[in-house]
Amino acid sequence: MGYECPVKHGILLIGVLLLTGVAYSGLLTAGFAWDDYSLVRDNALTPDWANFSEFFSVDLWETTRLAPHPSGFYRPLFLVSLAMDHSLGNGAAGFGHAHSILWHLLSVCLIYRLGQQLHSSSTGLIAAGIFALHPVQHEAVALIAARNDSMATSFCVMALLCLLAQSVSRKHLFLGGLALLMALFSKESAILAPLFLLALDWARWGKAGARARYIAMAIAVFVYFIFRTSSSVGSSPWPSAAQWGDGIAQFPKIAGAYAEMLLWPSYLTPARSTDYLDPAATLAPFLALAVLGMAVLIRMGRENRLIWAFLAWGFLCLAPTFLVTLGKGNLGERYLYMPMAGISLAVALALPARRLTGLVLGAFAVLSVLQIVPRNADWKDYASLWSAAYEERPSTYTAGGYAWAKENIEDDPLGARELYMEALRGEPVYRTACEAAVLVNVRLKRFESAVAVAEWAHSERQCAPSPLFTDAYLYAMGGSGEHQKIKQLFGGNRGGPKP
Repeated sequence: MGYECPVKHGILLIGVLLLTGVAYSGLLTAGFAWDDYSLVRDNALTPDWANFSEFFSVDLWETTRLAPHPSGFYRPLFLVSLAMDHSLGNGAAGFGHAHSILWHLLSVCLIYRLGQQLHSSSTGLIAAGIFALHPVQHEAVALIAARNDSMATSFCVMALLCLLAQSVSRKHLFLGGLALLMALFSKESAILAPLFLLALDWARWGKAGARARYIAMAIAVFVYFIFRTSSSVGSSPWPSAAQWGDGIAQFPKIAGAYAEMLLWPSYLTPARSTDYLDPAATLAPFLALAVLGMAVLIRMGRENRLIWAFLAWGFLCLAPTFLVTLGKGNLGERYLYMPMAGISLAVALALPARRLTGLVLGAFAVLSVLQIVPRNADWKDYASLWSAAYEERPSTYTAGGYAWAKENIEDDPLGARELYMEALRGEPVYRTACEAAVLVNVRLKRFESAVAVAEWAHSERQCAPSPLFTDAYLYAMGGSGEHQKIKQLFGGNRGGPKP
């Protein structure tokens, strides 16, 4: 590999960290957005350290001030980090963003160290640069509620660094197990770390290394499950048979959307949902390029099996995201944060050590910063986030999301009314707008319009007569004086308006 100057690479790493910090510095003036409102700003437990023991006994989504919403997520260390935000930064959004940026920078340093340990300082630097500045990382950094991704990634890489050697001291066995436990307390996907170590062992030695390292990891997993089973957290909801069927049918589009995010994420995650993705033909070029790139990496892995090991890392981390996508219908950039650690290292190992590589990476860094900096402003609040998503990717889905923000954040029911109607008129219909379009007319005391919208939405846009929809319709008819019509349509039955 030739002589490498550690001082030179150390200076370059500092440059990567500074550039990353500058790129994300706009978040320091950003506010709360999306899940930040419920999990961060309005968390019922984290403002008071007296609740510390409860961090380790409750479902993540039961810590909000909302009605209990069991998720199966057990992330006590993430709650500890939010409590630190309150203690050190008085719960201010700017402090929370700064805290998240620091976790991202720590992950970058650890990725560098892992690449350096396994191959060379050049490999570590390239991987760190890709991981630090790829635009797909933006959501995991910008969304305070997604900080658990960078926390889990940092602790996973710490565990691997402690346990890489064939012969490991007791001190490193303890530290490696502890780091994995901290990763598990941050996010459930860290349970894949033993498989990462196995892949790295196979790539280096063709077999699993010393068993003591795996025993240390097994103990960490065992301790984690003791804590989890003694808590009130249930299992994560498994996708239904119908969701599995829909997911399989839409798999080409889902895979194409994730390929687009990896190759160049040109618009915000809120614009992506499984029911509102671009046509498969539009996404096919991204999927084809991703498959081609993977094929090249697989071929190069015949000369360096570490490439295969890191590709396996990426795919292992991607697998759980498919379950989340099936269950919730969302595709998140943040779901790619930990996979990007493996992908970045695989790409870094495959790139030739030439001056042209440095020039290409320099251009990549510049383009990435130009992509990241404008997106920081989108995270001012929930409304700015959905406004940007709607402007960049107008659809019935983003129209509905922006309408909710218009009504509830900007207090603009008139603007929300137009957007809700747009969400109902277009294809595919944004179903959540069915009730909302009626309710916003009721709020504006436009009862006749509310009745007309309800009847049109039910008959022409196939909106199901849910209890909320029915109640809004009844209230609107009462407000417009159509009491006789209520009796005719319902006859005392609250099943919904009859066509």
